[in-house]
Amino acid sequence: AVSAVSAVSAVSAEDLSVHLEGQLSKARRRRPLLVPWPEAPDVEKSLEPNFLARYKLSKEDVQTMADRMGIHLRNLLCVKQEFDSYDEENSGYIDARDLKGLLQRLGEDLQDDELEHALEDLDADGRGDIDFFEFLEWFSSASQ
Repeated sequence: AVSAVSAVSAVSAEDLSVHLEGQLSKARRRRPLLVPWPEAPDVEKSLEPNFLARYKLSKEDVQTMADRMGIHLRNLLCVKQEFDSYDEENSGYIDARDLKGLLQRLGEDLQDDELEHALEDLDADGRGDIDFFEFLEWFSSASQ
């Protein structure tokens, strides 16, 4: 007969194994953020319309943000460009329903339960919209 403690330990070990396998597969599919991606836009061409004019940030501010998040400046601009392709109203927000498509375009293939957790993190107020800077912080921290 298996004791209740042994059964719990066996389940926990199995759950841990599934969790670790999921983490390893996530790690394999994550793109490095400190190495410029080949499709990342030219910094000088993309920085002005995406950050300097729109958010009144200086180049140094954007570089500091990239450094703080552990992301290469060109990759930050690439993420912004992809985010903006879903931001049809140019509001700085995307709908929660656009998140899966955006993540796929950035090389992430989340399962439905992972997507639900991402939405919980990104749309804490439940309004159904996701701010670019919150997304960037979440995306960069999830990729490290």
